[in-house]
Amino acid sequence: VIREISPERAHVFARIVAVNYRLKQGIDLAWWERQVSSPGCTGFLAYVDEEPVGTGLLYGTGDTSVLGYGTTLKAYRKHGLENAMIGARVQKSKELGFDLATASTFGTDQSSRNLRRQGFALAGKVVMYSGSANER
Repeated sequence: VIREISPERAHVFARIVAVNYRLKQGIDLAWWERQVSSPGCTGFLAYVDEEPVGTGLLYGTGDTSVLGYGTTLKAYRKHGLENAMIGARVQKSKELGFDLATASTFGTDQSSRNLRRQGFALAGKVVMYSGSANER
């Protein structure tokens, strides 16, 4: 079951994101919690037997929406939850009047395959750089 969530459930959203993104234990999750209640954002949780097991976020401006933070806890993967989460966010995007729905992935992961199953097409590739902030 996919449900839109209120800011009161933002801590659950942030906890699942932290687990799936392998964030350091004890990291302040306030930034992820604020995403759920940011203007123009709609947060979602996926539930299995009333247990929250996945996340999704929809935000946008103008005529374009962005699907973000589509994650599912490892024990619940391969059951169609991410596909359902993509579908729920696309439906909400339509309800909000967006003309275009977008998402970003690493291009070779399960999220990429799920987005293609939902009718998304590759629009381009972006090069990303990373480096230690401590070495600068």
